[in-house]
Amino acid sequence: MDSSGDSADEAFMQNLHLAAALVASERGRARDPMPEGHPVPRSFEYVRASYDSRFHPAVRMSEPCFFKLVDTLRRHLPSSPHAMSPALRVLVALQYYAGASYLDVCALAGLAPSTFYYAVWTFTDAVLSTPEL
Repeated sequence: MDSSGDSADEAFMQNLHLAAALVASERGRARDPMPEGHPVPRSFEYVRASYDSRFHPAVRMSEPCFFKLVDTLRRHLPSSPHAMSPALRVLVALQYYAGASYLDVCALAGLAPSTFYYAVWTFTDAVLSTPEL
């Protein structure tokens, strides 16, 4: 097996362990009252801190490259006071395209599956509509 397969397996296992640790840490904590079935998305900073030194393998790019991509796509990504931040939207999509399970990403970022897929598709549309890319 080549080394890229090993790193993909490592990234998958890291995502799995992060999601499991997050679920375990959330048990017993009171959450803001929200309608059932509507999770509250976490901030990009929270998700970024969860990855710590594993950020690079999770998104398959360095942090400076990640933020340059976010800045390039920012004008093509939807924005509103209640929308997911552009950085979180890009992070979610890159993790998915890097092979992460949508369930793991949803658990870590606090997203409903419909919100997750909306983020992935808006990211994809932004990439396709950005001539620089």
